Amino acid sequence: MFGGTHRRSIVAAFRELRPAQVNKITVSDLDGELHEICKEQEASYGTEELDFYSPPLRNLWFESPHNSWLFSWNSTKWPWETLAADRRATHNGETVTLRWNCANTGIHVGDRVYLTRSGAEPRGVIAIGNVVTAPYQADHWDEPQGSGNKQIWYVDIAFSRIQDPDQGDPMVSQEELKKAVPDDQAWSPLASGIKIKPKAAGMLEKLWQDTVEKVSKPEQPTLPAMRPRNLIFYGPPGTGKTYELNRLKERYATQSTPIQRDVWLMQKLADVRWFDVIAAALYKLGGRAKVGDIATHEFVGLKGRVMERTSHIKQTIWATLQQHTPESCTTVLTRNRCAPFVFEKSRDSVWSFTDGWQETCDDIPALADSWERGPDAGTQQQRYEFVTFHQAYSYEDFLEGIRPVDAGEDGDGFSYRVVPGVFKRIVKKAKADPKQKYAIFIDEINRGNIAKIFGELITLMEVDKRAESDSEGHLTKGLELTLPYSGETFGVPVNLDIYGTMNTADRSIALIDTALRRRFRFKELMPNSAVINGRAADGTIDDGDGGVIDLRKMLDAMNLRIRFLLNRDMTLGHAYFCNVRTFADLKEVLLNQVIPLLQEYFYEDWRSIQKVFHDVGEDGQHHDPQIVCHRIVKPEEAFGFDVAGHDDLIEYRVEDEANIAPDAIRKIYEDVN
Repeated sequence: MFGGTHRRSIVAAFRELRPAQVNKITVSDLDGELHEICKEQEASYGTEELDFYSPPLRNLWFESPHNSWLFSWNSTKWPWETLAADRRATHNGETVTLRWNCANTGIHVGDRVYLTRSGAEPRGVIAIGNVVTAPYQADHWDEPQGSGNKQIWYVDIAFSRIQDPDQGDPMVSQEELKKAVPDDQAWSPLASGIKIKPKAAGMLEKLWQDTVEKVSKPEQPTLPAMRPRNLIFYGPPGTGKTYELNRLKERYATQSTPIQRDVWLMQKLADVRWFDVIAAALYKLGGRAKVGDIATHEFVGLKGRVMERTSHIKQTIWATLQQHTPESCTTVLTRNRCAPFVFEKSRDSVWSFTDGWQETCDDIPALADSWERGPDAGTQQQRYEFVTFHQAYSYEDFLEGIRPVDAGEDGDGFSYRVVPGVFKRIVKKAKADPKQKYAIFIDEINRGNIAKIFGELITLMEVDKRAESDSEGHLTKGLELTLPYSGETFGVPVNLDIYGTMNTADRSIALIDTALRRRFRFKELMPNSAVINGRAADGTIDDGDGGVIDLRKMLDAMNLRIRFLLNRDMTLGHAYFCNVRTFADLKEVLLNQVIPLLQEYFYEDWRSIQKVFHDVGEDGQHHDPQIVCHRIVKPEEAFGFDVAGHDDLIEYRVEDEANIAPDAIRKIYEDVN
């Protein structure tokens, strides 16, 4: 037994005694009770190979606020298209988070899930994981996306192990379950989300460990309603803010049907110069055409819709053609010429290319051919942009700014033109495809100068001022403003969502620009130890000496002390420990991530860091074994005599990784009442 606390907890659970009653039992009598309990359980289970720290006995005394649930996958009704990739990821030590429908809304974050395969042989449990979201409603997986015809309940499950028996992976079969587990537990559910009774859960866990561990994407998530979302996730480091953004990106990454040609082409044309579009149109018109013919070409028409210049297309074409004529073209009288010089006009106003134009613009034919060909079969969209703010990030980077552009071989080195930023690019794509949701993800949003970066967007991004346009691109609702560099009218479309993350350890939410706070919803993400899987999805890992370490209790104990010593905004996030599977993993995380972070938090106040790890007591004495060690150096050791006015020196050091003992970790949470 690892400590008297566990011994008394075991006796209390199996003898149904209150803590006060157990505390009155002497040590020798306690050992006698444990011996009798062992014999009783061996007789009950018909084996002597039992351990109080392993299932099924562990489930009967070890306190856990979480339940176990049986979920179902009918392989004949729903094709698991990402099964191979998901299986491979979990076999490489990663977790795979999937949405799964559930019939029970009483499921909580941190609960364990076993997934059983039905519908086709072999039948049985093939996966294990943890619930990472509360139940939520969305369209039925068998309904057309966005139809809203039928809503069902879902949860997100972080699977730590997925087996595929068709690939030869071991699994817990239905026959093994019926033979080893009590008869009052159903193992062939018609729906997902069936609660597993504690004793049955313990037996199932043991079967899973013995059978699987010792040997060795559903439908696109439903998009939000067509109402813009301005949302910022905030919280301490490691609480899953970036994870939330990455999870949301999946909603904007693919679509179930091929992209429409005009939408695809408008998105391609959004960031292309007018020169390239006009040259490509002229090339497709056989290299000879009048301005009216060029204006009616598909490339030019869609470019005009993207740029919202449908009423001045011909003027734009005339200006562009004339600007790129050589001095020898006497039919054009203009002083505003610039490279490349590839167009010329006949006396009857027919435009064509100059001789040798392809040597200068060799990319135009290939570009025109690809635009005319359209999207490849099965082309999928990435309907989002991702950016990280920092102190040097500016309005010019985010929306638009004047940038130097190479003028080409025949130019004077470079010229300046207005270049769209990341936000303007995604806005153009969203406007071109109003029936789909788009998003921009801004990591570390509070590290930038918000007022400087957003500028007039502070007004345009408001939900009730979002722009809506008709099929011709004309504003029908919302607000548009004139941009200072390009002079274009600009609005933020209703189908663009804006997400951000904010690290409260860097800067308090109270210091964020008030105007920005009014325009965003804020969702706090705090440390949640329940989502830590550990080795077997219960938050524990083996310590290498036959014992276990409870990662969840360890994190909760450290964060409780940090809240007292500092504040809740500087607690440790669960993400640091989500991928910890072994004791070596845990030591690496503590030494390379947690301790450096605590050094920043406490400004090298090592005594406080010791308190977080419970390395010292109230009197300053060691709590061995330690993680952060200290020794007192007296003046006599340094000088050979007592030096007046000099106090003792306290020297701190972090224990070597190889010397950190399992008890140094367990004492973080076990020695606290």
